[in-house]
Amino acid sequence: MKNKRRRQSVHALLSHLNIIGEERLGYKVVNDPNLHEKCDHNQHPLIPTRIYLETINLLTERVAYLKCKTERLELFIKEFSDPFYGLNKKFQKKQQYAQGIVNPIMRPTIQEAILEYDLQDVFLILITKLMEEQSLSEPYHEFNMR
Repeated sequence: MKNKRRRQSVHALLSHLNIIGEERLGYKVVNDPNLHEKCDHNQHPLIPTRIYLETINLLTERVAYLKCKTERLELFIKEFSDPFYGLNKKFQKKQQYAQGIVNPIMRPTIQEAILEYDLQDVFLILITKLMEEQSLSEPYHEFNMR
């Protein structure tokens, strides 16, 4: 049995190398059809296929959704190289005065920044989760997502 499994593995490896191709590998791969021998196994899927496919579809949709927002997300994240960006106005003033800045320049708060980059829908799930964790029964009034 162990020998059959080894031959099956070698056959699979050679098949994959053939798919990659001689041009990329720089040599020709010889695949002996006698290596392939089906082996019985007692395996079954741990996750039902339906659930597995639903998960893959959901994740594919989310990746596609985020991919279309990649540029805005990158620009949004770059803004945080500014240490005052995203802070509330009062704290921005306090920090700038503490650093000797006489005429503080106000940056957007996190709520304003999210709205500016039109990323409310991306952060909606995050905010909802945070509210659930903090057991807040009322909506978060400072940040109107609609």
